[in-house]
Parts: sequence; structure tokens; C-alpha cells
Amino acid sequence: MSSIKSEKLIAVFNQLRVDCLNWRKAFNKPDYDDRFGDLHDLQKDLIEKLRRFASDEQNLSIGIMGQVKAGKSSFLNAVLFDGVPVLPEAATPKTANLTRIIYGEKPILTVTYYEQEEWNELIRLAIPENSSAEGKVARELIKLASDNKLNISTILKKGSEKIEAGDEQELRKKLNDYVGENGKFTALVKMTEIALPRPELKGYEVVDTPGMNDPVVSREAKTKEYMAQCDVVFFLSRCGQFLDAKDLELLSRLLPGKGVKRIYLVAVQFDSAILDDGPDCSSLTETEKNIHDSLLKRSIDEIDKCIEMHRKVGHLEMAKLLITLKIPIFTSSYAHGIGAWPMERWRSQESIAWIHDRINDLSIESWGGKSLTQNEWLRIGNFPKVLSTFDIARKDKAALIEQQRQCILPESERNLQVWRKELQETVIDRSTMLRKSDLAQLEKKKLECQNRLTQMVAAMKNEISAEKSNANKVLREILQRLKNSDKRVGDFRVQTGVESYQVFSHTESTKKLLNPLSWLSKPRDVYETRYRDYQYISRADAVEQVMLYGKDQASGIQREFDKVVSVKILRAKLQQVLLEQLEAGDKNFDPGHFRNTFGHVISQLKLPVLQLEYGGAIQSITNQFASELRDTADAEHLRQATVDAKQTVHDDLHKECSSKVGALCHALDTIVDHLANEMPTRLHQEMEQLRVAFANKERELDQYNALLKLISSQK
Repeated sequence: MSSIKSEKLIAVFNQLRVDCLNWRKAFNKPDYDDRFGDLHDLQKDLIEKLRRFASDEQNLSIGIMGQVKAGKSSFLNAVLFDGVPVLPEAATPKTANLTRIIYGEKPILTVTYYEQEEWNELIRLAIPENSSAEGKVARELIKLASDNKLNISTILKKGSEKIEAGDEQELRKKLNDYVGENGKFTALVKMTEIALPRPELKGYEVVDTPGMNDPVVSREAKTKEYMAQCDVVFFLSRCGQFLDAKDLELLSRLLPGKGVKRIYLVAVQFDSAILDDGPDCSSLTETEKNIHDSLLKRSIDEIDKCIEMHRKVGHLEMAKLLITLKIPIFTSSYAHGIGAWPMERWRSQESIAWIHDRINDLSIESWGGKSLTQNEWLRIGNFPKVLSTFDIARKDKAALIEQQRQCILPESERNLQVWRKELQETVIDRSTMLRKSDLAQLEKKKLECQNRLTQMVAAMKNEISAEKSNANKVLREILQRLKNSDKRVGDFRVQTGVESYQVFSHTESTKKLLNPLSWLSKPRDVYETRYRDYQYISRADAVEQVMLYGKDQASGIQREFDKVVSVKILRAKLQQVLLEQLEAGDKNFDPGHFRNTFGHVISQLKLPVLQLEYGGAIQSITNQFASELRDTADAEHLRQATVDAKQTVHDDLHKECSSKVGALCHALDTIVDHLANEMPTRLHQEMEQLRVAFANKERELDQYNALLKLISSQK
């Protein structure tokens, strides 16, 4: 990579940005701000990549990406630290932040805090009236900061802070203060960097990203910045909701054009899929095969759609890269732990112990067999495949980094060329309209469009009414399904524990021959330690039963709505209605320029996202009961509390679902009103802009020619 060529390309970007901004300022064209902002983003990506390769040695950058709660931290703990929970697991949108793991001579944690402007934005979002996911997380962060009585402005002014530790164990304890569920400083932390004296990290950096559906905009922006420097991506998708609409959106929205050279698709939480599908199968082998076949088919179908979409918009390199995603790696961090670690180690982690007990119960009850063998657990975990894939990426470090280095300038030039082409097409289209049309023709087209608006809005209203009917139909089906749900809870397996106790053994003298002061002392009793079994039921079983019930019901509801109610599908339907209405009737009618005006209104439509909450009932069990219950009365109370918690989850989901669908239908009604008001308004605004343009036709054409000249001159 030539430094002369790099400097020349940066100079092209700089000159182009200056020229574009001067053009915008001179001719007062704010409608081009988005286009010029895209140019600035391309320049930032180029500068970041060049900065990375300015040093003599580069780390291979491996990113772990996926949605919030996709199990990224559990996966990394198992891969990098053999299951030691260095990274806090069970992250929530409140605690999620980008964590970079690198080699260091001693354990050091570096935290980066929010900027004051970013914190002010969270305060703005936290108003009670804001029921969005962003508002909910903002309120949680602000409450957590308040509960810990932090001097927020003083801490934020630090920008970043280094915390040293004597060893990894001490570092893990300190880490909890900054990223733990209720950590003292968690609310204020945007990203963290962990340096560890582990030789296997030399030459590499591994980044645990927050969920790419992160509701905190500044954290998601940090993820996007990192992706410009990322070489390899492990994209995690839960088997229970494999490649759902959110996963596919993330693959389409965040990865294109960022320079990633290799992507692996990892189907995680395979153990949960076994619990879902196992009761309908005759053996573990049949269950595994059914899950493999089903998810593989979905992977091929959905990735093919993504590939075709990227090809259509010119992302040929991304389309080529996505081909490798068709064959996912199936894995379970928990199953790997059960098969590979000592029992006392995985038994101490409630979530892993619960998976072990439930799958073994399933094997005995549904498959007529025994508990799973160590080899079967290891097969479900499939970690040899995971680790070998990591090793391949590590071994290919030199080739991947060199490929990245060699692609920096060509990719940046190609991205710049695409930017030029799209802007040129927009400007040429506007110039052509000014040259070949006249104001009278446009006025006629505008009146014809205006005359059709009533029919257009009526047709779209019918489409939206059908969408509301679908939403309400799905709601009725879901509520009936909730009502008929017969999933039992409160049946707990009695477990056996071991405890130590002291029994009297003998009495011994405390007198010492050479110590006269001890001659008057009394003899002492000596006790020996013995062990005995005891039986108990675990609070974790109750928590997991309620959690699994809530998860199953919420996931089912979400799947049903994703099939029927989608803003992307609604936009496509309304665009189709628009085309049909514009093309109906007079064959000589050509809406011309105004077709794009209407299309833009539709493309900006938004719908509320269906997000269901059901965690309050689970917390009530945790607060009421100890982790192990031996007394029969306590066990019975736990059973009843679990049944009550299930009912609470049922009621919460019923209420949440009805409320969210009500909000959705209200939003659809608002869309009808919005279209009825916005379309004639935009038509009028566009016509007024065209009148100004035609009144100064030659000057406008000169301005567009000047823009075409300046975006074409810097080659």
C-alpha cells in the first residue's frame, strides 16, 4: 500500500468535502446534507484503517457480534478462558457495552465513560412518556447512577480511566463495578478494554460487542466504528430464534462496506433447541438431526435472500462474503462445560446445572434412556469445531491482515465511486427535468396527482385496515393460545447435597510439661468432621421454569407478529398500491418527478416495535426464597409461588400484548392521517421548490453543473 497513493486519496476526500460544503453554503442546499454526511463517514473509515496500519505490527481483530442476549459473553468465556467468567454473563441492554480484550504485561481494565452530551441525550430520552426501548434503558441507567449516588459530571469529565489489578481474579472483581448488573459505575460506562497477561492473546484482539440492536445510540455508534477495523466476525444467532428478522436486519444494515474479510455464522444455545424439539422425537440423535436440518435449510434460504439483495445494490464483495454463512456452526457453551469441566465447577453455575438436569430428565422421560454421557454432552457442545475455526482465523492472521491492507485503497476508491455515481444520478435527474420539462407541464402533472390523492389515500387506507385486521386476528389467536397454555410448573426434582458437621471424638489434655502455667488448664474437647447427605429442592429450578415459560410464550408471540406485522412489508405493500394507483386509468398520465415525492413519504413510515417484558415475577421468587430449600413447608411454598409466578407472567404477557397491539393499531391509524396530510403537503412543497428552480432555471442548472463538475474533478 503506497503512502503516496494514501495521501493522494485523503487529499481527494478533503478537497471533495470542502468543495461540497462550499457549494452547499453558497447555494443554500440543505437537502444534500445527508449525501455529504455519507462522504464524511467514508473518509473517517479510510483514516481509521490507515491509522491502524501505520504501525509496524497489527493485531488481528476478531469481533463477536449478534443481538443482545445472544450469549456472546458465555461463548467468549468458554472459548478464551475455558469457562472462567471473566466477562459478566446474562448481559441486558442496561449493562451491554463494547469490551475489547487484548494482551498486556499485567491485568489492566480501561473504561471509557459517556461524553456529557451523550449523557444529556439519555436524560432527554428518559422521560416517563417515552415507552420505547431507548426510553426504558435510559431510565434504568439514570436510576442506577442515582442509586449509587455518583457525582456524574465529575466522573464523565475523566473521559477514561485505567484500573490496575494484581491478578485476573482481582480484575474480575473490579470489572463487576463497571459492567455488572448493578455495578457502582455501570450506568456511566460506554466501553471497556481488558488487558491480560495471556500469551495466546499476543497479536490478537477480541471484541465482545454490545447487541447490535443496542437501544443506546452512542454505544451502537461505537460498534459501527469498531467494525471499520474488524477483520473476522463470528455472528451469533440463537437456535431458538435462528436468523430472525432482527438478525437479518443487522447483517444487512451494519456489515456492508465495512471491510470485514471473513464471517462465521454460529448457531448458539443448541441446548435450548433440544429442550424445545426433544419431546417430539424418539432419541437425542433424531432431535439433533431435526434441528440441524431445519436450521440449515433456514440458513440457506435466508442467506440466499441477503446475497441477492446485496447484489442488487452493488455490494458484490459483501454478497461473496455471505456465501460462507450458509453452513452454520452449531454449538452450546453450557453443554461443552458439562462435558469438559469438573462437576463441582459447572454445578456451581445455576444456569448450566439447570440445563443439565432438564435435558437428562428429557432423555429419561421422552427417549426411554439414561442420563446423557460425557461424549454426548461434548457432541452437543461441538467445541472442537468452534476452537478449530478460531485457530484457522489465528493461523491466517498474516494473510487476513495483508488482505485488509491491500484492500484499503481499492475499497475506499470503490465506495467513493459509488457515492459519486449515486449523487451524479440524482443531480442529472434534476437537471434533465429542468431542461426538458416546463412549469406548465409540471403544474398539470401536479394537478393530476392531486386529483388522484383521494383515491390513493383511500386505497392505502384499505391496505392499512387489512393490516390492522391481521394484527387483531393475531392478537386473538395469541390470547387464546395463552389461555390454553397447559405447560406445568412447580414440579421440582429432589436433589441430594452433601454437608459437613462436627461430632465429639475425645477429650485431650492441654497441659505442657515445660509450661507450668498450663498445668492448671482444663482439658479440651476434640471434634471430628463428618459428612452427610441431605435432600433439597433448588430455587434455580423454579426461576428457570418460570423463565422458560415466559421465554417460550414471548418468542412464540414475537414469531407470529413478525410473520404478519412488519414495517418493511407494509412499506412494500403501500409502494405497490401507490404504483397501481398512479398507473390506473388514463394511459397517457405520467406522474414523472412526483412519483419519487410520494415514494419518499412512504419510505419514512415507522411502526412501534413489539417488545414484551415478563421479568418481575421471576425477581419475586429470587427475593422470597433461599437457594436451597430442605423444609417440606418451604418447598410447598416455593411450588405455589412458582405457579403464582407463571400466572403473573401469563397476565403480564396478556396485558403487554393487548397494550402493544393497541399501540400498533393506533400507529396504523396515525399513518393513515399522516399520509392524508403529508402527501399533499409534500406535493405542494415540491412544486414550490420547482417553481423557484424554474424561475431561476439557468442559475439552477449552473449550480447543478458546478456540483457535477466538482464531484467529477477529484479523480
